[in-house]
Amino acid sequence: MLQVLKSLCIVCDCGLGDFFRHYFTASAWKAARVIKEEHKRTTIKVISASANPQTAPLLKQLSFIDEVIEYPWSCSPETRASFYNTFKNDYPLIVPNESQTRARRFQGALDKKVIRNNKVMKDIIRSLAIHKRSPNTIESFLSASDKQYINSLDLKKFIMIHPFSGNPSLRVVEVEEYVPLIDILIDELKYQVVVVGATNIKRETIYNEEHFNYNRPGLVNLVNNKQTSIGCCAYLSQKAKIFIGTRSCFFNSAMAGQANKIILLISEKQEKRFVSLTKRRWFNYRQPIVIPVSLGENLDMIHEKIPLLLKSS
Repeated sequence: MLQVLKSLCIVCDCGLGDFFRHYFTASAWKAARVIKEEHKRTTIKVISASANPQTAPLLKQLSFIDEVIEYPWSCSPETRASFYNTFKNDYPLIVPNESQTRARRFQGALDKKVIRNNKVMKDIIRSLAIHKRSPNTIESFLSASDKQYINSLDLKKFIMIHPFSGNPSLRVVEVEEYVPLIDILIDELKYQVVVVGATNIKRETIYNEEHFNYNRPGLVNLVNNKQTSIGCCAYLSQKAKIFIGTRSCFFNSAMAGQANKIILLISEKQEKRFVSLTKRRWFNYRQPIVIPVSLGENLDMIHEKIPLLLKSS
């Protein structure tokens, strides 16, 4: 089947967090890279219809993708389906798993050949036994300058903290409240701490201002650092010993990484729904340690509880 596969198109119809989850865990992206390596003439395109405009530049970093086609997220389901249908004669089409709930809104408008080609690709993925292949079949989003910059940080045993989120309702702890915790992690537990974040641009508007002005020995503050790309942060989240933060895109990349523990701060109101969602999405991987936070809670409890959890690791 691979001998006659001239082209492949992947649809990325999701937000940045869902894209990271799917990219680092699902077989479709690994299969695309393997197909490109084994069949150089296969043309691989990606339709980026993402809620986050920063998704397309990340896709353009990947060596196995020949072209990234950007398409507005704000279009109606029927309009998007009509656009996807234009690829039915040329490209077997993959609709990533994280899109399936959203895809139901335009599933009825998809051409039958699009749906059939999606099934063809699943057969190809199974034939390649992608799930048995090395994690090295996953390519990072790092440019040459990104790699040089990360090496210059000289990080060894480090904890990554991402106190922000593209959705303001998911930011349950003010960033300044992390300062006592950072001091404990550095002084008592002897970790390096890396804090990441940047003003979040979403749907062509500034969505969230993110700032953190604390500096001290042992802390690498990369918030709004112009040398630190989203690809760098995703990479660091996967290499950290511990990830602490909110429900965000970097939580998703960390969940598929090497961290010994993933500690998530979330509001009590969202805890039940989130735990159920996480169990469903990550049942083949791991589950995070969820710390529910109520509004007005004394955060000294968090500063004490998290170090105790880490001392047991």
